[in-house]
Amino acid sequence: MPNFPEQLCMLNLDGQLTFVALVGIIDPPREEAKSAIAACKRAGVRVIMITGDQKTTAIAIGEQLGLLTGEALTGPELAKMSQAELEKRIDSVSIFARMEPLQKLKVVEALKSRGHIVSMTGDGINDAPALRSADIGVAMGIKELM
Repeated sequence: MPNFPEQLCMLNLDGQLTFVALVGIIDPPREEAKSAIAACKRAGVRVIMITGDQKTTAIAIGEQLGLLTGEALTGPELAKMSQAELEKRIDSVSIFARMEPLQKLKVVEALKSRGHIVSMTGDGINDAPALRSADIGVAMGIKELM
């Protein structure tokens, strides 16, 4: 058995590691999501994606769903903006990535301040503040009742 250093750091491991594999995982959008978004667009409903995913992942998914009609904004970028700044830009953003729960709420409030009727869907506790603030909150995720 080889001797392993007591402390794992690059200096102690340099030259002692062998690259074995690179794994990629994809979670493609469901077909029904694509058709639902298309139906919303035909009905004049603007669809915005708010996700915790990385910006590049969110953009790729947004392109597959036909959502990338505006700019993509990240949570850290949003954190540097005032609510007034967000309200000015909200109509040009179609994807929000790396968002935290209170940032989702901030987006909902900015949309409402611009006179939009907001429906929000979410499937986790982190979505609760935005779901509650939206005009229509749709909590998802329960597949069967006990």
